[in-house]
Amino acid sequence: MAKAAKKASDSSERALTITGIIVICAAALTAGAIFGIGVAWRRIAARPEFQVQPGGVALDASWVRVEEMKKDFVLTSRDRSGRSILGGTVSIFEPRLAERVAAAYKASPWVRDVLGVRKEFPNRLEVSLDLRAPYAVIKRGPVYTCISDDGTVLDPKVYVLTPDQTAGLLPVVEIPSDSRLPTLRKVWDDPAVAGGLEMLHLCRGVLSKLPVALISIEMQKAVPPKPAVSMAWLSLGPDATKGPLVQWGRTPNCGVSDFEVPTQTKVNSILAVLAREKQQGYMRFKQIDVRDAQVRCEE
Repeated sequence: MAKAAKKASDSSERALTITGIIVICAAALTAGAIFGIGVAWRRIAARPEFQVQPGGVALDASWVRVEEMKKDFVLTSRDRSGRSILGGTVSIFEPRLAERVAAAYKASPWVRDVLGVRKEFPNRLEVSLDLRAPYAVIKRGPVYTCISDDGTVLDPKVYVLTPDQTAGLLPVVEIPSDSRLPTLRKVWDDPAVAGGLEMLHLCRGVLSKLPVALISIEMQKAVPPKPAVSMAWLSLGPDATKGPLVQWGRTPNCGVSDFEVPTQTKVNSILAVLAREKQQGYMRFKQIDVRDAQVRCEE
């Protein structure tokens, strides 16, 4: 009986040993296979036909100096390691490629938003960008500066800002010469600039069908504890460059005032004046003040 028990124990030990050897061999084979697959996959991913150049985006905006903007993308899209994904080639199989490319383009001051990044095998990326475009020309003293609709100061090295290109941005917004200086690539953080943009939005929106031109934006000196406010002057009439001056008052971005009517009331006042003067056949006023509910017209 003892011999039988010992024989059974030896058989069990041999079976366990064999099983262990089989498991170790299987694990080794699996690891080798995984390693081999990994090596093979890296070799495939590194093949030239799968290399994409994320900085080779096509730009067709007429106001853009294409090559300069592409150079700028590379300079402004560096990550913490100092490497720009837009400056070289990368495998289309790289993990999170679309996310990284989107983040790189979004780093540029000229890109408002990245609308999408889509892989097209074997080696193309379809990138859709919403670029900042010239929206307004700001006159500060003798210097003219072009900005986008959110106030970003555009670089003439990157944007084509010739008179022909900017002619459609009229009227020029004139701000006080002591306003803050603009900084390229940054939002022009000045109340007069913000007021000018708000008035341009209004003139190109609600007032776009009227003969209205924005003449200037003036900043009132701050009287503590009240903040400084921007005041606008318009021109009104069949010839918007020669019509009567309209003292608009506070621009829409200023706070509510107890001394002025809301923006919509001012719009309604202009419409009422135009309707009356249309019946006369000409504009007889030299100046119109729409700051109060009772419009004041000076002949």
